[in-house]
Amino acid sequence: MKNESFLDMYLRYTSKQESPAEFHLFTAMTVVGAALGRKCWINRGYYKLFPNFFTILVAGSARCRKSTAINIGVDLLKAVPTTKVVKGKTTPERFIKEIEPEVANGRPLNILVHSSELSVFLTKQQYGEPMIHVLTDLYDCPSEWSYKTKNKGENMLRDVFLAIIAATTPDGVSKGIPASALEEGFASRVIFVFRADTDRRNAIPELTQEEQDLRQELCIYLAKIGEIECEYTLTPDARAWYIDWYNKMTPPADKRLEGFFGRKHDHLLRFAMIFAASRMLKVIDVEHLEAALLALENVEQNAPGAFAEIGGDQSTQFLTRAITLMQRRVRVSHSELLRILYPIRADAFKVIVETMIEGGYIKRDETKPNIYIWIGG
Repeated sequence: MKNESFLDMYLRYTSKQESPAEFHLFTAMTVVGAALGRKCWINRGYYKLFPNFFTILVAGSARCRKSTAINIGVDLLKAVPTTKVVKGKTTPERFIKEIEPEVANGRPLNILVHSSELSVFLTKQQYGEPMIHVLTDLYDCPSEWSYKTKNKGENMLRDVFLAIIAATTPDGVSKGIPASALEEGFASRVIFVFRADTDRRNAIPELTQEEQDLRQELCIYLAKIGEIECEYTLTPDARAWYIDWYNKMTPPADKRLEGFFGRKHDHLLRFAMIFAASRMLKVIDVEHLEAALLALENVEQNAPGAFAEIGGDQSTQFLTRAITLMQRRVRVSHSELLRILYPIRADAFKVIVETMIEGGYIKRDETKPNIYIWIGG
């Protein structure tokens, strides 16, 4: 293989597609993990850490092309015979039946759940139903797991490996995940990759022969990654780096990220495993941990955008739309913003504008107070 990693090649291959680069990176990382499966792990003393991710791409804008970003990556898994992709709406019983061990090379297949719209696979009501408990249990990739049904007795799964790649909007997160669930259970295991918009524009994307050849190289590369079998260990320098980082970790200011923070140390090691494997390496070095930390900090910094509408009402949805619009347009007049947010009431609109100003998202133009300017936040 080339010196270039699979992730580097993948980002080069997708550079002309309109989805944000972060969507492509985390899709590729999830796909690499699904190719590795449970035959690769890190020994955590009391448990094994496998390279599986529950990744959800979140964006309010259709221009972010969430589904396209996912499809490009998942399609490469056709080159990995040891990984099975599961799609569509299902019941817990049907889902368990579908992931019952099919054996390849003497091992059960790795399972990747692929959902272009999270609400199709998981609804808010399922937080009170068995499906969410099934997913939470299977996240740890148990060597044995049993599930009892009312009429069909007990199902037994062995050597489970389960990953998820899905997409939704902030409104979809709100409708699918209760606020209380962010701090525990399923949601604390999820990597929420949020982008309000994309800076990429490509009206007529076309692949050159070189890019088509690059896709074929990616398939071959991913198949080779899928053949890796090892216990991942840290070099002495990486071990010292990780211990120092672990001892200096501080809780997030945003209470909604406390569940994520509780698993951040394991997420870091999972990410580092992927960065090593993407270069066909079987040992984790400092550079892999540093790359993993950059990716984690990216998630942590932007994740609150995915939760913007959780626990809110209709005005919360208008606020999210207003922030997205301002970020995209940079300068918008009072009347134009009001028209775009229709059918919002004038009094509610005033509250949203003041909220954005006090939150540091926008300011009024000093010479034209009826013009709002995006300043970040």
